[in-house]
Amino acid sequence: MRVKGTNFMKITNKANLPRPIVLALSEDNYSKGDADFSVTELIDSPRISQLKTRYSELIQQDALDMLYMFDGKAVHYLLEQAGKQIDESEGTVEQRFFMDHDDMVVTGAVDYYDNERKVIQDYKRVSTWEYIFGIKEERMKQLNLYRLLAQANGVEVRGLEIVFLFRDWSESALKRTGKDYPPDKAAVVKVPMWDKAATEAYLSERVALHREAREQPDTQLILCSQEERWQGKTTYAVKTNATAPRARRVFDSYNEAAQWISDNRKQGMMIETRPGVARRCESYCTVSSWCNQYKEMSAMQGGFGI
Repeated sequence: MRVKGTNFMKITNKANLPRPIVLALSEDNYSKGDADFSVTELIDSPRISQLKTRYSELIQQDALDMLYMFDGKAVHYLLEQAGKQIDESEGTVEQRFFMDHDDMVVTGAVDYYDNERKVIQDYKRVSTWEYIFGIKEERMKQLNLYRLLAQANGVEVRGLEIVFLFRDWSESALKRTGKDYPPDKAAVVKVPMWDKAATEAYLSERVALHREAREQPDTQLILCSQEERWQGKTTYAVKTNATAPRARRVFDSYNEAAQWISDNRKQGMMIETRPGVARRCESYCTVSSWCNQYKEMSAMQGGFGI
Protein backbone atom coordinates (compact mmCIF):
# COMPACT_ATOMS: atom_id res chain seq x y z
CA MET A 1 0.00 0.00 0.00
CA ARG A 2 1.20 3.48 -0.82
CA VAL A 3 -0.22 6.83 0.09
CA LYS A 4 0.88 9.97 -1.70
CA GLY A 5 0.88 13.05 0.49
CA THR A 6 0.62 16.64 -0.62
CA ASN A 7 4.42 16.87 -0.66
CA PHE A 8 4.50 13.99 -3.22
CA MET A 9 6.61 11.77 -0.95
CA LYS A 10 5.40 8.17 -1.23
CA ILE A 11 4.55 6.51 2.08
CA THR A 12 4.92 2.74 2.19
CA ASN A 13 3.28 0.48 4.78
CA LYS A 14 5.45 -2.62 5.13
CA ALA A 15 4.03 -3.54 8.54
CA ASN A 16 0.44 -3.22 7.29
CA LEU A 17 -0.47 -0.60 9.90
CA PRO A 18 -4.15 0.40 10.08
CA ARG A 19 -5.13 2.78 7.31
CA PRO A 20 -6.15 5.66 9.66
CA ILE A 21 -2.64 5.68 11.14
CA VAL A 22 -0.99 5.74 7.73
CA LEU A 23 -3.31 8.49 6.52
CA ALA A 24 -2.62 10.58 9.63
CA LEU A 25 1.12 10.25 9.08
CA SER A 26 0.77 10.98 5.36
CA GLU A 27 -1.23 14.16 5.77
CA ASP A 28 0.90 17.23 5.19
CA ASN A 29 -0.92 20.52 5.52
CA TYR A 30 2.24 22.57 5.98
CA SER A 31 2.65 25.61 3.76
CA LYS A 32 5.14 28.44 3.99
CA GLY A 33 2.79 30.59 1.96
CA ASP A 34 4.17 33.13 -0.46
CA ALA A 35 7.72 32.94 0.87
CA ASP A 36 11.08 31.90 -0.52
CA PHE A 37 12.35 30.28 2.68
CA SER A 38 11.04 29.22 6.06
CA VAL A 39 13.07 29.59 9.25
CA THR A 40 13.24 25.82 9.80
CA GLU A 41 14.41 25.37 6.21
CA LEU A 42 17.11 28.03 6.54
CA ILE A 43 18.69 26.63 9.69
CA ASP A 44 18.92 23.17 8.13
CA SER A 45 21.18 21.84 5.37
CA PRO A 46 20.90 23.54 1.94
CA ARG A 47 21.94 20.23 0.35
CA ILE A 48 19.13 18.27 1.98
CA SER A 49 16.59 20.99 1.23
CA GLN A 50 17.45 21.04 -2.46
CA LEU A 51 17.56 17.27 -2.86
CA LYS A 52 14.15 16.98 -1.19
CA THR A 53 12.75 19.52 -3.65
CA ARG A 54 14.35 17.93 -6.71
CA TYR A 55 13.44 14.34 -5.89
CA SER A 56 10.18 14.83 -3.99
CA GLU A 57 8.22 12.53 -6.29
CA LEU A 58 10.79 9.73 -5.92
CA ILE A 59 11.28 9.83 -2.15
CA GLN A 60 9.82 6.92 -0.20
CA GLN A 61 9.48 6.50 3.54
CA ASP A 62 7.80 3.76 5.50
CA ALA A 63 5.03 4.57 7.96
CA LEU A 64 6.92 2.79 10.75
CA ASP A 65 9.79 5.25 10.37
CA MET A 66 7.35 8.15 10.71
CA LEU A 67 5.65 7.17 13.97
CA TYR A 68 7.71 9.78 15.81
CA MET A 69 5.68 12.42 13.94
CA PHE A 70 2.56 11.59 15.94
CA ASP A 71 3.84 13.61 18.89
CA GLY A 72 4.45 16.75 16.86
CA LYS A 73 1.18 16.45 14.95
CA ALA A 74 -0.75 15.98 18.20
CA VAL A 75 0.86 19.00 19.85
CA HIS A 76 0.10 21.28 16.88
CA TYR A 77 -3.48 20.02 16.57
CA LEU A 78 -4.10 20.71 20.25
CA LEU A 79 -2.53 24.14 19.90
CA GLU A 80 -4.85 24.96 17.01
CA GLN A 81 -7.86 23.94 19.10
CA ALA A 82 -6.64 25.94 22.10
CA GLY A 83 -6.08 28.97 19.88
CA LYS A 84 -9.82 29.18 19.25
CA GLN A 85 -10.37 29.79 22.96
CA ILE A 86 -7.63 32.34 23.60
CA ASP A 87 -8.44 36.03 23.36
CA GLU A 88 -6.02 38.08 21.23
CA SER A 89 -5.35 40.36 24.20
CA GLU A 90 -3.94 37.32 26.01
CA GLY A 91 -1.86 35.84 23.20
CA THR A 92 -1.83 34.30 19.73
CA VAL A 93 -1.31 30.68 18.69
CA GLU A 94 0.53 29.53 15.55
CA GLN A 95 0.97 33.04 14.18
CA ARG A 96 2.90 33.20 10.91
CA PHE A 97 5.18 36.17 10.22
CA PHE A 98 6.79 37.27 6.95
CA MET A 99 9.67 39.62 6.25
CA ASP A 100 11.80 40.71 3.29
CA HIS A 101 15.51 40.08 3.70
CA ASP A 102 18.20 40.34 1.03
CA ASP A 103 15.56 40.34 -1.72
CA MET A 104 14.02 37.15 -0.36
CA VAL A 105 10.84 36.57 1.64
CA VAL A 106 11.40 34.65 4.87
CA THR A 107 8.61 33.20 7.01
CA GLY A 108 8.15 31.44 10.32
CA ALA A 109 5.21 30.28 12.43
CA VAL A 110 5.41 30.98 16.16
CA ASP A 111 3.77 28.38 18.41
CA TYR A 112 2.61 30.95 20.96
CA TYR A 113 3.12 34.65 21.58
CA ASP A 114 2.32 35.70 25.12
CA ASN A 115 0.90 39.17 24.63
CA GLU A 116 1.06 40.06 28.32
CA ARG A 117 4.71 39.16 28.85
CA LYS A 118 5.79 39.82 25.23
CA VAL A 119 7.38 36.36 25.06
CA ILE A 120 7.65 33.90 22.16
CA GLN A 121 7.23 30.26 23.15
CA ASP A 122 8.08 27.16 21.15
CA TYR A 123 6.71 23.76 22.18
CA LYS A 124 8.86 20.68 21.80
CA ARG A 125 7.94 17.05 22.52
CA VAL A 126 11.38 15.66 23.33
CA SER A 127 13.41 13.17 25.30
CA THR A 128 14.64 14.13 28.77
CA TRP A 129 18.17 13.88 27.37
CA GLU A 130 17.76 17.22 25.63
CA TYR A 131 17.10 18.86 28.99
CA ILE A 132 20.05 17.06 30.57
CA PHE A 133 22.52 17.92 27.78
CA GLY A 134 21.24 21.46 27.29
CA ILE A 135 19.30 23.29 24.60
CA LYS A 136 20.33 22.37 21.08
CA GLU A 137 21.90 25.19 19.09
CA GLU A 138 19.26 24.81 16.37
CA ARG A 139 16.56 25.70 18.92
CA MET A 140 18.33 28.96 19.74
CA LYS A 141 18.75 29.79 16.06
CA GLN A 142 15.09 29.11 15.36
CA LEU A 143 13.72 31.20 18.20
CA ASN A 144 16.03 34.15 17.60
CA LEU A 145 14.99 34.21 13.93
CA TYR A 146 11.35 34.13 15.05
CA ARG A 147 12.10 37.13 17.22
CA LEU A 148 13.59 38.97 14.24
CA LEU A 149 10.51 38.16 12.14
CA ALA A 150 8.15 39.32 14.88
CA GLN A 151 10.03 42.59 15.35
CA ALA A 152 9.96 43.19 11.58
CA ASN A 153 6.17 43.03 11.89
CA GLY A 154 6.02 45.52 14.74
CA VAL A 155 5.69 42.93 17.51
CA GLU A 156 7.72 43.58 20.67
CA VAL A 157 9.64 40.57 22.02
CA ARG A 158 11.09 40.67 25.52
CA GLY A 159 11.86 37.00 25.94
CA LEU A 160 12.19 33.59 24.27
CA GLU A 161 11.18 30.29 25.85
CA ILE A 162 11.11 26.62 24.94
CA VAL A 163 8.42 24.52 26.58
CA PHE A 164 9.73 20.97 26.79
CA LEU A 165 7.05 18.28 26.96
CA PHE A 166 8.96 15.14 27.89
CA ARG A 167 7.88 11.89 26.29
CA ASP A 168 10.03 9.63 28.49
CA TRP A 169 9.94 11.30 31.93
CA SER A 170 9.62 8.99 34.94
CA GLU A 171 9.68 9.51 38.67
CA SER A 172 12.04 6.57 39.15
CA ALA A 173 14.54 8.14 36.75
CA LEU A 174 14.28 11.42 38.68
CA LYS A 175 15.17 9.66 41.94
CA ARG A 176 17.95 7.70 40.26
CA THR A 177 19.51 10.55 38.24
CA GLY A 178 19.24 13.50 40.59
CA LYS A 179 19.61 17.21 39.90
CA ASP A 180 20.43 16.98 36.18
CA TYR A 181 17.13 15.27 35.41
CA PRO A 182 14.04 17.45 34.75
CA PRO A 183 12.06 17.82 38.00
CA ASP A 184 8.70 17.33 36.30
CA LYS A 185 6.99 16.07 33.11
CA ALA A 186 7.38 19.48 31.46
CA ALA A 187 9.81 22.38 31.76
CA VAL A 188 9.93 25.97 30.56
CA VAL A 189 13.47 26.99 29.63
CA LYS A 190 14.56 30.51 28.76
CA VAL A 191 16.54 30.92 25.55
CA PRO A 192 19.29 33.58 25.31
CA MET A 193 18.41 36.44 22.97
CA TRP A 194 20.99 37.40 20.40
CA ASP A 195 22.03 40.90 19.45
CA LYS A 196 19.86 42.07 16.55
CA ALA A 197 22.84 42.77 14.28
CA ALA A 198 24.21 39.28 14.93
CA THR A 199 20.84 37.72 14.17
CA GLU A 200 20.55 39.66 10.90
CA ALA A 201 24.08 38.59 9.93
CA TYR A 202 23.25 34.95 10.60
CA LEU A 203 20.05 35.24 8.55
CA SER A 204 21.96 36.82 5.64
CA GLU A 205 24.49 33.98 5.74
CA ARG A 206 21.79 31.30 5.64
CA VAL A 207 19.76 33.01 2.90
CA ALA A 208 22.89 33.32 0.76
CA LEU A 209 23.75 29.62 1.19
CA HIS A 210 20.25 28.40 0.35
CA ARG A 211 19.87 30.80 -2.57
CA GLU A 212 23.20 29.66 -4.00
CA ALA A 213 22.18 26.01 -3.59
CA ARG A 214 19.20 26.58 -5.87
CA GLU A 215 21.58 27.18 -8.75
CA GLN A 216 24.03 24.36 -8.03
CA PRO A 217 23.89 20.90 -9.65
CA ASP A 218 23.47 17.95 -7.29
CA THR A 219 27.16 17.04 -7.20
CA GLN A 220 28.25 20.60 -6.35
CA LEU A 221 25.79 21.33 -3.56
CA ILE A 222 27.41 22.64 -0.39
CA LEU A 223 28.42 19.71 1.81
CA CYS A 224 26.46 18.91 4.94
CA SER A 225 28.34 19.77 8.12
CA GLN A 226 29.04 17.27 10.88
CA GLU A 227 26.24 18.84 12.89
CA GLU A 228 23.81 18.47 9.98
CA ARG A 229 24.83 14.83 9.53
CA TRP A 230 24.43 14.16 13.29
CA GLN A 231 28.01 12.97 13.24
CA GLY A 232 29.25 11.01 16.23
CA LYS A 233 32.83 11.32 17.44
CA THR A 234 35.53 8.94 16.26
CA THR A 235 36.96 7.16 19.30
CA TYR A 236 40.01 4.97 19.95
CA ALA A 237 39.62 1.81 22.04
CA VAL A 238 42.50 0.09 23.80
CA LYS A 239 42.03 -3.70 23.58
CA THR A 240 44.07 -6.75 24.45
CA ASN A 241 43.59 -8.24 20.97
CA ALA A 242 41.63 -7.71 17.80
CA THR A 243 38.81 -10.04 18.81
CA ALA A 244 38.39 -8.84 22.40
CA PRO A 245 34.70 -8.05 22.92
CA ARG A 246 35.36 -5.23 25.34
CA ALA A 247 37.86 -2.39 25.41
CA ARG A 248 39.99 -1.65 28.45
CA ARG A 249 39.70 2.10 27.86
CA VAL A 250 38.22 4.36 25.17
CA PHE A 251 39.82 7.70 24.24
CA ASP A 252 38.93 10.67 22.06
CA SER A 253 42.30 10.71 20.29
CA TYR A 254 44.83 8.14 19.08
CA ASN A 255 47.64 9.91 20.94
CA GLU A 256 45.77 9.68 24.25
CA ALA A 257 45.24 5.95 23.73
CA ALA A 258 48.90 5.40 22.85
CA GLN A 259 50.02 7.45 25.86
CA TRP A 260 47.84 5.38 28.20
CA ILE A 261 49.42 2.16 26.93
CA SER A 262 52.88 3.64 27.42
CA ASP A 263 52.16 5.05 30.89
CA ASN A 264 50.68 1.80 32.12
CA ARG A 265 53.38 -0.34 30.49
CA LYS A 266 50.82 -2.56 28.85
CA GLN A 267 52.13 -5.30 26.59
CA GLY A 268 50.28 -6.85 23.66
CA MET A 269 47.69 -4.07 23.52
CA MET A 270 46.21 -2.68 20.32
CA ILE A 271 44.28 0.46 19.44
CA GLU A 272 41.03 0.03 17.57
CA THR A 273 39.68 3.04 15.66
CA ARG A 274 35.91 3.34 15.95
CA PRO A 275 34.63 5.76 13.31
CA GLY A 276 31.83 8.03 14.42
CA VAL A 277 28.57 7.26 12.65
CA ALA A 278 26.58 10.01 10.94
CA ARG A 279 23.21 8.90 12.27
CA ARG A 280 21.14 11.13 10.02
CA CYS A 281 22.85 9.92 6.86
CA GLU A 282 22.69 6.28 7.85
CA SER A 283 19.16 6.07 9.18
CA TYR A 284 17.13 9.26 8.92
CA CYS A 285 17.92 11.09 5.68
CA THR A 286 15.28 10.49 3.01
CA VAL A 287 17.50 11.76 0.18
CA SER A 288 20.71 9.83 0.84
CA SER A 289 20.08 7.78 -2.34
CA TRP A 290 20.71 10.93 -4.42
CA CYS A 291 23.48 12.42 -2.27
CA ASN A 292 26.99 12.15 -3.69
CA GLN A 293 28.47 13.28 -0.36
CA TYR A 294 26.92 10.30 1.40
CA LYS A 295 27.94 7.86 -1.34
CA GLU A 296 31.53 9.09 -1.55
CA MET A 297 32.14 9.22 2.19
CA SER A 298 30.43 5.89 2.71
CA ALA A 299 32.69 4.33 0.10
CA MET A 300 35.76 5.80 1.83
CA GLN A 301 34.63 4.25 5.11
CA GLY A 302 33.75 0.93 3.55
CA GLY A 303 30.08 1.60 4.12
CA PHE A 304 30.55 1.95 7.87
CA GLY A 305 30.02 5.33 9.46
CA ILE A 306 30.59 8.65 7.79
